[in-house]
Amino acid sequence: MPEASMKRFHITLALVLLLVSVAPAWALEEQETASLQSSAASDGNGTAVSVTRYATIGLDVEVTNTATVTFEGRSAGASSFSSMRCTNRATGSASTTATSTGNYECPVAGLGEVRARISGCSSCVVNVFGRLTTASPGLAQASGGGGGDASLAEQQAQTGLLTTIDADTGTIAAAIRAEDSPHSSGHTGMEILCVRKDTAASMADTDGDYAPCLIDSTGRLYTRDATTADISVRVGSTTDAPATPGSDGSLNAKLKLLTTQLDTLNTAISTLSGKLPSAASMAEDTATPSVSKIQTFPMVHDGTNWDFMGKAAAESTGVQIVRPHALLADRVSNVVGITDGSSTSVVAAQGSGVRFCATTIVVSNSSATNVTVDIRDGTAGSVLMTIPAAANMGGGVIPLAVPLCTSANTIFAADPSASASTVTITAVGFKTTL
Repeated sequence: MPEASMKRFHITLALVLLLVSVAPAWALEEQETASLQSSAASDGNGTAVSVTRYATIGLDVEVTNTATVTFEGRSAGASSFSSMRCTNRATGSASTTATSTGNYECPVAGLGEVRARISGCSSCVVNVFGRLTTASPGLAQASGGGGGDASLAEQQAQTGLLTTIDADTGTIAAAIRAEDSPHSSGHTGMEILCVRKDTAASMADTDGDYAPCLIDSTGRLYTRDATTADISVRVGSTTDAPATPGSDGSLNAKLKLLTTQLDTLNTAISTLSGKLPSAASMAEDTATPSVSKIQTFPMVHDGTNWDFMGKAAAESTGVQIVRPHALLADRVSNVVGITDGSSTSVVAAQGSGVRFCATTIVVSNSSATNVTVDIRDGTAGSVLMTIPAAANMGGGVIPLAVPLCTSANTIFAADPSASASTVTITAVGFKTTL
């Protein structure tokens, strides 16, 4: 063989070997095309395609108006279809359905048949075309083409993941504020977590270590005035006196000052309690105490309110004036003359729940007839007292050490035993709710 021909042979052989060595895997794959839905205008299962010899099916989905295409498959010999996940080549996301036009890649190894079922059709026109291949997912394309080390779907999925990471990074960055940066409505931030410790204790092992903030059982944050020692507020304590209150205006200094003042008040109360009178020391006829004593003002109740007992000028001798029976405002008196011998009202009823109590009764008879006078609880009521009144100015003045009282809201009446002109009755007393 001539030398030039030999060189051409060697070059041709080298090119053939190079092409064979770099040929992609898809060059040896088996392929088949199929139509799963063709211009479908209503809901339906479409055509089931056998995939027993293939590993992947690429689907071109065309949806006009409104419809949902569900990707379904079943194993050889199975009676029903189940949903299967296919990857959208444009977005890298996996789904069991498509509602708009797109290109999908579905793994079908181990399945017997697949179909693209239509539901929810509204004036729809749907086409689903498929290309079956023995190549693994990521190396097949629905409309032909080549393959490589990374599938388009994988690249798109990775791109989507990077996009999500970039967005999350931006969100985190937006929550971080530089020192002295101004506030603006809508700013975001990261929550500070605190640890509940009912008894305050350090969460760090060494000075200078990071540690979380601490809260108590009610959610209050433990704090401390860094300028002074621990705050200690005591009431009524006589030991462990606090440090001399500072003048720096700090909270701790103010609390220490308050503690000192409370201790002073407690001491004053203790001293005062020693000067309060006991029952024995202030008994009747007790000599004047050697130290000042404290006593309360006597008070009285008028039926409605409490008030201090009044002080009169006559009390300069130290004698308390006491009125018998009732207040002056409650005095009641009246005089009536009776000529016909009938039971007659002397003092009117005093109102709901109120009685009239007589302390003095005066009876006189100017007629020539001897009579007796019944004092009644009401004109027809029970007899409370009978008083004789002889003729020609007989009768008498009757003071009552124990008041004679009517029932509540009842007339105080006098009832002569006979007609006599005239029997005069005078009643003096007071009204009371007792």
